[in-house]
Amino acid sequence: MAHHVTLVAAVALLGVVPAIADAKPSLFPQTVLAAGGGPSFPTKLDEPPLWNSQGQTTQRIRLFIGGSTKASWSVRLDQSQDGRWMGYFREHDGHRLRPLVRFSVSGVDVQELEALIAKSKLWEIYPQFWQSTATGPGAICLDGMTVIFETVSSAGYRYSEGNAQCTLAPAQLAVAAKLMRMAGHTDLERLLH
Repeated sequence: MAHHVTLVAAVALLGVVPAIADAKPSLFPQTVLAAGGGPSFPTKLDEPPLWNSQGQTTQRIRLFIGGSTKASWSVRLDQSQDGRWMGYFREHDGHRLRPLVRFSVSGVDVQELEALIAKSKLWEIYPQFWQSTATGPGAICLDGMTVIFETVSSAGYRYSEGNAQCTLAPAQLAVAAKLMRMAGHTDLERLLH
């Protein structure tokens, strides 16, 4: 009888292994999730995980915005092996996922974005969570938009998260605004104020 139970358990386990092997990887790595990052709204945007995509492109940069609205958005830039950049914009309007929109990315825009990123001090630590340094009775922040910045390159994966209205400085908000402009959505910049 013991052999029968073991055999049944082994057969049951074999039935589970393909499901595990085919499981979609988490959008964010365990180090980010364990630190309290990775809010749930980005999963609605059906974006690929960046943290395990090294080798597929030379570099990727992504912005997620969502939180205090029903809608959420992503802007992703992918650099191909030949150095060209392509952009992707996605919106979940709160009811359904809108089609992925591709947009072209100029070298000038990439240079301007890289200068803003350097000034903003994004990704200097991993994972990075921007916290408010304000204290006192007026230091409370009840709501706002969550902003997530990610990048992956030969240097590895980086993650940065903050609240647009409460914890992000103008330098980080400038990076988000530049990505929105590159995607042709200057209308979304209002979410940063």
